Amino acid sequence: MLHVDACMNRCRFYVFFLILCIMFTMPIFSDSLSMNFNENLSDSDRASLLSGEMVIRACPSAKKMCGQGTSGVIQEVLDDVCSFKPNYIAEVVKIYPIVENDDFIAKFESMMTDIPSDFTIPYYSDEAKKDMKLSLTYKNLSTAVTGLSTTANSDFTMAPFGLINTEIHTDRSDSTYRYSLTNTNKIKYKDFITCVSKGNMKLSLALLKSDDYWIVYGFVAADAPSIFFLRKKVEAAIVERAQAFCSYFFTQLD
Repeated sequence: MLHVDACMNRCRFYVFFLILCIMFTMPIFSDSLSMNFNENLSDSDRASLLSGEMVIRACPSAKKMCGQGTSGVIQEVLDDVCSFKPNYIAEVVKIYPIVENDDFIAKFESMMTDIPSDFTIPYYSDEAKKDMKLSLTYKNLSTAVTGLSTTANSDFTMAPFGLINTEIHTDRSDSTYRYSLTNTNKIKYKDFITCVSKGNMKLSLALLKSDDYWIVYGFVAADAPSIFFLRKKVEAAIVERAQAFCSYFFTQLD
């Protein structure tokens, strides 16, 4: 009987030890991620974020996006994507550890608004299977400031889409920042075909403080004709340029 009890106690110890091993070898994800993102953000994506990487997700629809509206500014981003019906969505997430006395919002605002008039971003195109360069020109036409909010009209020129007229709205508080861009003209693919109508391309970003991190969340999306021989090229053009654009700017904050 004593031998049986000893065996049972050893078994309980081994089971308890195994549970502890599993607990401490499982990925530990920040409460910030659990609170602000749903199950569409995979464990590998969460691990990438915690290691300092940017995550870009191509989403077939808004229902597949990973943000959840526990924060007001994240809900505003989700409302932006639901305000039209995009069939091309590139979702972006990046987190930064909070550093004491670091005015991160001011840095982020400067990054998004003090844009060079002419710059080139190198990137690798999976669709073309080669290194490429994303060349952009930028011109601010007008800016109106009301308190901590701004409305600007600006022109971007970017291959293969040509001239893109935009309206940009920003808003900030002590712990959040919002940036929303919408095209105000028709956008053509290689001057060949109108691929996006007025108001049907958006860039929407939110910056918020959550626990020990600053979270950047947003998307680039377009409602464009799903023409079978252009779909992959247009999707690649949007997703790859979103990744190149965000990488270029966000690395300035690292």
